[in-house]
Amino acid sequence: MTRFLFKAPETVRPVARPGAVKVEGDNLNLYLDRKINATGNASVSKDDQTIYSDEVEYNILNNELIATGNVRVSLVDSEIKGPALKMSLTEVIGRINNASITLKKQSNQSTARAEAKAIFFEGPSKKRLKKVRYTTCEVGVDDWYIKANEMELDTFTGSGTVKHAHIEFKGVPLLY
Repeated sequence: MTRFLFKAPETVRPVARPGAVKVEGDNLNLYLDRKINATGNASVSKDDQTIYSDEVEYNILNNELIATGNVRVSLVDSEIKGPALKMSLTEVIGRINNASITLKKQSNQSTARAEAKAIFFEGPSKKRLKKVRYTTCEVGVDDWYIKANEMELDTFTGSGTVKHAHIEFKGVPLLY
């Protein structure tokens, strides 16, 4: 009879430390401990933010990433989609062109959504949208919307401001 002094532990998945960056993909390439390139179902996660894309290039030295192809940024309070993203993960500063954003429900508020020529990330809770169309209507229903040259969203305070905007109801401008 064989006796062991200890029991071998079951496989334990590593737990990322707060602020750690996790890069995943079907194919990973590491270049001189400076850059990681992930292709096929690529994702980069940091804290409550995950970026999914066809391809991601993450620069370890300056904590910047470039994501291309079917980009989806999943945040606690919103989801942003577009063709490409460039972002500094340290400051959460970046840009995604030809994008759409869906703001997730909070308490009794309905979901809001918008399309924009560009969305600029200006910190963890601030986004600036250029050439934007915004509504709280259900997807596929555009009874009313706000069109604006610029919209600023602050998801921390739950507020937004628009510049050079007008409201349209069923395609008819109402307020400028």
